Amino acid sequence: MLISLIFSPKKKASCSGSTAQKQVDVYRTIVDCFSTAHISDHVPIKLTHRHELCKDLIIWGHAHVEEELTLERVLDELHTTRASLSQGCKEVLGMGPMEVLRSIRLEHVHQALSSQQIRRQLGCSKIEDIREHYGFNSRGNFAALYKSYFGESPRQTLADSKFNREQL
Repeated sequence: MLISLIFSPKKKASCSGSTAQKQVDVYRTIVDCFSTAHISDHVPIKLTHRHELCKDLIIWGHAHVEEELTLERVLDELHTTRASLSQGCKEVLGMGPMEVLRSIRLEHVHQALSSQQIRRQLGCSKIEDIREHYGFNSRGNFAALYKSYFGESPRQTLADSKFNREQL
């Protein structure tokens, strides 16, 4: 599922160039993290422990996307320090660890809003139910984050999902 998100992101042209480019860079980095047979003519760069931690954070974030997350819990689960994890994420993805986890949760919210099947599996029919399911407590903050990340409101994603389903 992650790979399909990466290769077909639902971004609108209204995103600012730097934001859109940053998101594309993040997607490419995530794909590289999960590639098993990456062939390159470049000199290989030795991954540091911090870079491995970033990869572990992404895997852990997907496995725990529906749980309440704190940085302290993540640090305990990954057996690392705040400095190592933060530095690794900033070096590899250009963002902090909590922002990485928030991006993962936003991607899951987007998938749920886009798919009636996922909404049924979750037992969530409204945007508010989905928002709360993935741990976004503030409606206004969530809507602003979602719109900045996807270039459309959660309501628009849900409406497009229902419209596309009716067209089938």
